[in-house]
Amino acid sequence: MKLKHLLFSLTTLYCSAFCANAQHTINESITVNIEILSNHYAQSMQTLQSFMQGIECCVEEQRFQEHSSRIHVNLSKKDFDALNALLPSLGSVSNRSEKRINNTEKITEKTQELQFLQQKRDSYTQILAKFDADSDTYLKLWRELQQIETDIRRIETSLQSLQTSQQIYAVELSLQDDVIVPSSSRVSFVNMPGFEYSLLRVENPLSDFSQPLYQGFSLKYILTRGKSFINLGIFKNMEQAQGNELTDMFMISFGQNFYSRYLGRGNRRFFNPYTGYMIGGVYASGENRTKSFAYILPEFGVELYKSRYVMLDCKAQYLMPITKENKNLRGLMLSAALNFVF
Repeated sequence: MKLKHLLFSLTTLYCSAFCANAQHTINESITVNIEILSNHYAQSMQTLQSFMQGIECCVEEQRFQEHSSRIHVNLSKKDFDALNALLPSLGSVSNRSEKRINNTEKITEKTQELQFLQQKRDSYTQILAKFDADSDTYLKLWRELQQIETDIRRIETSLQSLQTSQQIYAVELSLQDDVIVPSSSRVSFVNMPGFEYSLLRVENPLSDFSQPLYQGFSLKYILTRGKSFINLGIFKNMEQAQGNELTDMFMISFGQNFYSRYLGRGNRRFFNPYTGYMIGGVYASGENRTKSFAYILPEFGVELYKSRYVMLDCKAQYLMPITKENKNLRGLMLSAALNFVF
């Protein structure tokens, strides 16, 4: 009895260890797409070429050109980790995506397909034996048999690759020269409405014309990832009017922001700096007066937080009205905005 209990315990331990090992065995294919912008393209291209020469891999495509390079390669986990460590020295990663596929189901499908073709090959071999080698039917069946043999070899090669490698990284990497003038005019549209709060400090307020401080509430609608936007808002005076000062200003404008290629091009989740401008028009009114004028608003800002769905940013601007009373209306503006995908 003791011997039986011992054998049972050993069997249980072996099965547990086998199952644990099976759980930790990962057989999968991982497709990785990486796009990189480089400020020093020639140097980055040489670094990438040296890396490719120093590893053993299955290269599907490899192209190095004057302003862009592209590789499509299958890597082991060790070589993929080495490539990951190399990426920061190549440039700024502008886009990256990964897709994982479990190979277990693919292995089962390929095995069943291989068995079917092998049975089909055996049937064709038996049928061919019944025909004269010079007949047209024999020649037709022989060609079909050769195609079956080709398919069998292809599936056997695929199966061998899937079964021997625990993790296969199919990497598509493109390296682009980050030139100042873009080679593509593609625009990426978004739908991000939001709200903006602003404070305007007028530098030289004029008695009976303008107030020293205004606050504004605006609807800010972002149109592109660039980012281009439309702003519609109203500004109200924050101090008691003493005369016929302008107390309400209705503002409509179009603006664009630009990211620095040396500071991440706006791809970070936190603290993306940008510069930009707004141009638009104002309809202002006081107790017994109205005034209309255009304006230009250069700005510098920081995106405090940005994700696919939400963006929070703040900025400093300088209002420059295009009117003869420019010096009595111009001033510093501070704004904060929250936008979200609708």
